[in-house]
Amino acid sequence: MIRRVVRTAVRGLGVGCATGVELLALSVWLGLSDDAELTLADGIGLSLADLVGVAALAAGLLLAGLLTHLVVNGRRYPVPAAAVGALVVAETAVWVGWLAVAEWLGGVLGVVLAGVVLAGGLLVLATVTDSVLRGREPLATLVGRNHGALAVVETVGATAWLLVVSGLVAVPDWFFSVPVAGFEPRAVVGAALLGAALFAQRLLAVRLAMRTARRRVAVGWRSSQGTVRE
Repeated sequence: MIRRVVRTAVRGLGVGCATGVELLALSVWLGLSDDAELTLADGIGLSLADLVGVAALAAGLLLAGLLTHLVVNGRRYPVPAAAVGALVVAETAVWVGWLAVAEWLGGVLGVVLAGVVLAGGLLVLATVTDSVLRGREPLATLVGRNHGALAVVETVGATAWLLVVSGLVAVPDWFFSVPVAGFEPRAVVGAALLGAALFAQRLLAVRLAMRTARRRVAVGWRSSQGTVRE
């Protein structure tokens, strides 16, 4: 009983750390993207701030992915470096594409429509990530039946985050009287909304992957063949 409580607490801490890393990476990326320059006259030109932001986002997603793999699989299985790296590149592209679409369409409606694009990308990423965590072929399934909720939760959080930090949705006046350690109230509220969504999404994803892993262990024990990776 005590060991189970300790394991649950450690896993919860791991999920929290992974969430914090991803939240920080997304916040830094969006903050630096505000200073990005996009020039179409002579092709696409990217500012140094834009490049640093994307690099920070990729690094944060990589660390969060490694922490999640550790939470689910511990040290039982090695990290599939190629699959994790490909997922980081794909997820970075999805986030950058989402912001580009939102800025191109503009306004509240543009952010909401961009969220539809984000949800589609996150659905595929959640499905492939689950396959990687379970030790299956990454592209065995691209759209899982149980992963729609994961994409919706994260998309809702990201949409609310962008609406708040961009000023398209106002922060309540009473919040401006709350000390926020020098940060803009919009940034704090937006980060809180996104952080809650990211934590819920990652917690659900870990529970789903671990439930499958436990079932895999049970089947392997009953067949006297040990734990079998699918």
